[in-house]
Amino acid sequence: MNARYVIIAAFTLSATVQLSGQSYADRIIYSRLEANHASMRLSDGAGLDTMLIDSATVPQLVMDGRYLLYLSNTLINGSANNLLSGGQWNRRTLATGNDVTLYNSTDFTQGYDLFLSDSTSAVAYACNIFNNNFDNTSVLGTITTDCNDDFPRIRQSDELIVGHNVFSSLFTVQRDGTGRTAVPNTVQYDMWPTWSPDGEWILFGRSNSTYSPADYALNVVNYFKIKQNGDSLTKLTWNAPNDMATFTGNPIWTDNGESFIAAGTLNGRYGLMEIAADGSMYADTIPTALGGPIYYLTGTPQPRLSISIKERRAAAPAILLGPNPATGQVVVLWTDAPTILQEVRIMDATGRTLQVVRGFKPAVDRLDVSDQVSGLYMVQIRTTDGATHTERLVVAGR
Repeated sequence: MNARYVIIAAFTLSATVQLSGQSYADRIIYSRLEANHASMRLSDGAGLDTMLIDSATVPQLVMDGRYLLYLSNTLINGSANNLLSGGQWNRRTLATGNDVTLYNSTDFTQGYDLFLSDSTSAVAYACNIFNNNFDNTSVLGTITTDCNDDFPRIRQSDELIVGHNVFSSLFTVQRDGTGRTAVPNTVQYDMWPTWSPDGEWILFGRSNSTYSPADYALNVVNYFKIKQNGDSLTKLTWNAPNDMATFTGNPIWTDNGESFIAAGTLNGRYGLMEIAADGSMYADTIPTALGGPIYYLTGTPQPRLSISIKERRAAAPAILLGPNPATGQVVVLWTDAPTILQEVRIMDATGRTLQVVRGFKPAVDRLDVSDQVSGLYMVQIRTTDGATHTERLVVAGR
């Protein structure tokens, strides 16, 4: 998709606003779970959330924003997991507002995507992933090994599908069901896989088994990215592994692949978060009105956070830390050679000083962070001319 959109599934009760002919560029649509009522809302980007699209859930924007796929009349009944159960799978033409019901569902619909080459869908329904025509005819059962193969996402360049099986791992598979391959270095409770815009990375959430199994498909402790062959597993958020799930929605990439958007709690704040995709822990909040949990996102939004990342990379930092993330010893390189270092200080995210080293010799002396808990820290260098320079350090320790 080339247009820029964010769509998220939510839940509330209100009158429906018809959106035929609306421009979805740089807009956000999301849904919440409130009083067991499902709704999708169009936000103005300032958190006012003024327009209700429909009483529906699990939206997917497809065909360069021409169509919206979604579920209506699902069987919520107090369980977030039941947002996927029953109801109707619908296709809305956004230019006209016309709806077509693709099928009446009596079971779980666990994610879908569209092949741009022929407009057929990959939809996880009941105990199979089907390859359907755009009008849902000629249903072919493909791709699936058991009922837990879900949430297909398509890399359009070669039509390779990535999906998750919450009780084994992420996997890739051809659209005809051949070539199924587990993604190395992924494990059970890895979920919500989605290709980066350039097809090089798979973004996914990692959960644990400490919460109710009924909601296993909706909760994530941390997000990671990984290559298709299992290389370069990179942790992108840093909640403790034994935390209860803190993110509630499937993530989406921004259109340049430098950041992603997820729903949940980060740094004590709940809502939509844009998070850097380079592991640096840079993050920002996207305004939304108060309400219940946000679950589903779709689209290719224009990045906001990534602009500052670009600017930060363009001007080479005075401090270079390696490795970062770190587990033990950290080498500090000071790139502004004419000045003389006076001290190096490690601080936690609140600004509390944990360690001070004076007479530091860059690339010779090392900082020891092996006793620090996992999280975000600041390394500050003070020079003899009174200047200070600070860089972020992620510790992946005990």
